[in-house]
Amino acid sequence: MAELQTLARPYAEAAFKTGIEQQNLAQWSEQLMVIEVLLADKEVQQRIGDPGIDRQRLTEILLTVCDSILTSATQNLLRLLVVNDRLDIGAELLQQFAAMRTAAEQEIEATVESAYALSEAEQNKISKALERHFGRSIRLDSSINKDLLAGMIIRAGDWVIDGSARARVQQLANRLVH
Repeated sequence: MAELQTLARPYAEAAFKTGIEQQNLAQWSEQLMVIEVLLADKEVQQRIGDPGIDRQRLTEILLTVCDSILTSATQNLLRLLVVNDRLDIGAELLQQFAAMRTAAEQEIEATVESAYALSEAEQNKISKALERHFGRSIRLDSSINKDLLAGMIIRAGDWVIDGSARARVQQLANRLVH
């Protein structure tokens, strides 16, 4: 894991620097997501692992798949990843770029897991409360986790609020045992 982080860092930094210079960090995020999805695809993984396909042909295959989606700068990044045999860092590259972007934009990524789908109004209310607490803008992602039974878990950075029914039942069980 640490090795992938080390390998991905210069690529993430270069993409981030280019995104800052071009003032299009959001577009770079989207482009890197495309690369991550492409490199994680099972058929693409088979092509990458095929010793009968040289790097030139592999580059052609990858660029053909996403030619109309990727910008020329992102295509160049993909070419570099192929030439330098770094096709295993797609997810880590995206993660590091996202962290740099979040820090630069003074945003905090927060996630909300709830037992049911949250309405837009509920998500906005949670987001505004987190913005007041942290004094920074919040990028909120929500997901449904039926295992929670009821309530929700909110995570922002290293901060966690577990207001799920599952946590309450666990707390009650701990009190009864001790």
